Amino acid sequence: MGKHLLDALKLDKVKITEQLMLQLLDDEIEDIKEYLLENGYDIGDITEEEKFTPPPENIQEPLNQKNISNNSRFVYSPGGTGENKEYWGEWGERKAKRMYKLLGYFAEKQSDYLALGYDFLCKDSKGKNIYSEVKTISYNNPIIRLKTSQWESLCSENRKDNYELVIVIHKGDTLIEIIRVSSVWATLKNILSKLNHQSISQANYQGTVEVILGLQKNQDGNANEILINWQRLFKSIQHSHVNIYPQGIPNVTKGS
Repeated sequence: MGKHLLDALKLDKVKITEQLMLQLLDDEIEDIKEYLLENGYDIGDITEEEKFTPPPENIQEPLNQKNISNNSRFVYSPGGTGENKEYWGEWGERKAKRMYKLLGYFAEKQSDYLALGYDFLCKDSKGKNIYSEVKTISYNNPIIRLKTSQWESLCSENRKDNYELVIVIHKGDTLIEIIRVSSVWATLKNILSKLNHQSISQANYQGTVEVILGLQKNQDGNANEILINWQRLFKSIQHSHVNIYPQGIPNVTKGS
């Protein structure tokens, strides 16, 4: 099947292995094309006008192709939510608010202009406060971005124990799942202390590097953003502070 897909898309199988294509077989053909174009692969049946071009601030110096893993997706970091970021941001926040309601919290949206470092102030019936930052991301993009205000908030002494990161993962208008990370600062430190137990990386020796945490300029180029590989750090492990809710529906009978 992988060979047939290579032939159908007129792909260069020297650069794109059948193994990689087999990993993509469950996706729609347009999603496969989008993934390959965003990650720099050659697709023979796409015109030059249709090919994806990263924003100028994301373009890096050319890499030695011999050193790039066939399965690498770490050449540069795309946005992940399409062109209409405001639409997807609000879409994800609605899904997160519904999740908190099912968990017994009242989630109050905070003004983005205040730059508090979180999207929702959530309260339960006992008056417990949770500071929640929501990130909406396409299922095939492993990187989420935190602004400096969000990073400062999750590390702050008065919020870090009650700061949550809610990752809303979608494919088009379909909600796949929500990953809810509680006590983010403590959880992140604990997960990082166990990196030696993580599954082997697909990044080749002396080639590209798999990004776990990183820095990149923001869209305006006037500040850094902190990049987090959610697929590696939160999706692929089991942790008491990481809850995954298929279709965004928590199993409240087992606790949150």
